[in-house]
Amino acid sequence: MNFTTDEDELSITVSLDVEPPALDLREQLGDALLDVAQAELLRCYLYGTAPSGTPWDRNRPATVKQKGFDKPGYRTGGMLDPSSIESAPRDIQAREATWIFPQPRGKRKKEHGFHHGAPDRNQPGRPLVGWTARAREECRRLIAEAAFQLDIGGEIQ
Repeated sequence: MNFTTDEDELSITVSLDVEPPALDLREQLGDALLDVAQAELLRCYLYGTAPSGTPWDRNRPATVKQKGFDKPGYRTGGMLDPSSIESAPRDIQAREATWIFPQPRGKRKKEHGFHHGAPDRNQPGRPLVGWTARAREECRRLIAEAAFQLDIGGEIQ
């Protein structure tokens, strides 16, 4: 199983390689894996950390003064809104499932700047997408459970 992050597309993908060929991510399993990843990303946003576990840099004093609070990523709340994250696009194929960061108003500039940072404005990067250790571990467990079910002749739940 491979876990990849596309820094340009702001997407994450899980793909099967050595797992049993009968495992098909289109049969609810892909959604279950992406649900795990999505829940972990929401947890990261809540606690202000990158998927790697590194805390996001705090806002500069001028930003705090302008916004009235020190919560990176929350000016209007739209970019990190749980409902938009939960309805983010997914592409699920037989051996690969991808989650794509939502694009409010069809733009990516703001999200890219937040994720990568903007050195010209002295804004540090605060990674938005990636695989947390907890998400990888839970996805491996789900795949092992599904493979076991196939091995004993049962259906994947």
